Amino acid sequence: MSNNNKNKQLAEIKNNYLSKVSSTLSITNKLLTEINNRSSVPSDDFRVVIPDVNFQRYLSEELGINVTEGTVSFGNIKGITEVYCSGFSIQSLEGLEYFLSLNELYCDNFGESKNSPSRNSISTLDLSNNTHLKILWCGDNNLTNIDISKNIELTELNCSYNNLKHLDTSNNIMLTDLDCYYNKLTDLNLSKNIELSKLNCSNNILSNLNISKNIKLTDLISKNNQLSHLDVSGNPTLNNLNVDFCNLINIDISNNKELTNLNVGFNNLISIDISNNEELTNLNCSHNKLIDLDNSKNLKLKKLSCGFNNLTHLNTFHNNMLTDLFCYNNNLKNLDVSKNNTLKILKCGNNQLSSLNITENKLLTDLDCNNNKSINIDLSKNINLTILNCSNNDLSNLDIHNNIALKVLDCSNNKLSNLDISENKLLGDLNCSNNKLIRLDISENKLLINLNCSNNKINELNVSHNKFLHFLEQ
Repeated sequence: MSNNNKNKQLAEIKNNYLSKVSSTLSITNKLLTEINNRSSVPSDDFRVVIPDVNFQRYLSEELGINVTEGTVSFGNIKGITEVYCSGFSIQSLEGLEYFLSLNELYCDNFGESKNSPSRNSISTLDLSNNTHLKILWCGDNNLTNIDISKNIELTELNCSYNNLKHLDTSNNIMLTDLDCYYNKLTDLNLSKNIELSKLNCSNNILSNLNISKNIKLTDLISKNNQLSHLDVSGNPTLNNLNVDFCNLINIDISNNKELTNLNVGFNNLISIDISNNEELTNLNCSHNKLIDLDNSKNLKLKKLSCGFNNLTHLNTFHNNMLTDLFCYNNNLKNLDVSKNNTLKILKCGNNQLSSLNITENKLLTDLDCNNNKSINIDLSKNINLTILNCSNNDLSNLDIHNNIALKVLDCSNNKLSNLDISENKLLGDLNCSNNKLIRLDISENKLLINLNCSNNKINELNVSHNKFLHFLEQ
């Protein structure tokens, strides 16, 4: 055979071989493409495995989905938009990745008691395929990690009460509400979450919190962290700020003119300027080191708690809407509440008050003026009073015959030689110990439950009319 014929025959064999290889590759590529397509979007009859029997029970009982041998058909779950599976004792949500239309997922335990057998106990959560997820509540579980990088439509996330040490929200630019309190977070980067309006990151280990990019923030709760400084100057729409228990040494809220609720208690503040915060209705600055507090510009103030400071003066003349005043444990020698006609609760114990005029506070229901130097107190106008603690003073007289709504009375450690409680028929708790009482008539106090009249000079006490009396010390 000539060389030309050999070469021609070899060329034909080679072409046939390459043609078969090409055909095989084409079939293989088509098969791989079909397999890939099937893995991303299965056919409706594809069986999705649901390993957790309690998740199976939820799907069957709550959504009416047929579960066969631990599987469900993809066609029955692909269109589900909401899953509310709290309280089903679920440990695994494996299979959820096939819920491709899911918008809302609630698998938290917020409605369950700690010892409830129906609590979920979820330790892992794969949401990588749930790209349409908008609301996620997975709080109070056993999560140590959560990946929400693929959930770019997420607007609301509550992952509180878990064991998270890290939380990446950089891809969640539509996020408006974030609750991640009671975790173990040491850092929280919110620079990409410019739509954020509500943030609760309390009870973590944060030593720094940068919210300069979150200009739409209205609610910030970051209590019980390790923040010695917090810059809120770039958050002009802030309405509610709570940074209790944070070791703050100063805070500037002069730019937060829309602020209505401010909680800065249990810190190390020496001073605080609230002169620009004219919308303020609730202020808690207790347990700090304040020596002065100017609230003259806060005309809308309703609740003021400034106890456990070093205040020697407190002026509430301009706070005509005040209903609750807590100024206990300071160094106040005078307190004028004559202009606070709407006052209902007054706690001014543990100060150095020698007198207290509450005749103008006719709406008062709760008064605690214990451990002062009061020698006289007029309660005749306070007919709505239900709770009174005037213990540890120098009272020699106490007239409560007009206070017919009184339910709790502590007048212990005074110098009372007489106590008439015949008109206080609703009285349930009475402590009149450590006085100079010779007699005590409780025959009209038929609702009395607890009575301490020890360390007096009472020789005889008739309790025959007090059928509800549970505790007695005499």
